[in-house]
Amino acid sequence: MALNFITFHTALFEKKVIDPAKVTWSVEVNSTLQRPFLKKDLQISLQKVGWREIKFFGGLDGTPYMGNKSGDLVIVAINARF
Repeated sequence: MALNFITFHTALFEKKVIDPAKVTWSVEVNSTLQRPFLKKDLQISLQKVGWREIKFFGGLDGTPYMGNKSGDLVIVAINARF
C-alpha cells in the first residue's frame, strides 16, 4: 500500500513602504509534505498506546466532528497510565 501525501503551503507576505509613492511586496512560500490521518486510524493508534475515553470534535468550541465538513479535528482523551 502506497502512502499518499498532501502538500501544505504557507505564504508570508511582506509589504515594504519606501515612501508613499513606492510600495513593494515580497512573498516567501514554504511547502511541507504531510500524511493525512483518518479519524479511525488516529483512534486505533491512540488506543494502542494507552489513551481511553477518546472524543473527537470539529473545533475547540466543542462542536461535533463531521468528517469532511469539519474544518478541524480536535481530539480529547485520557491516558490510562495516569
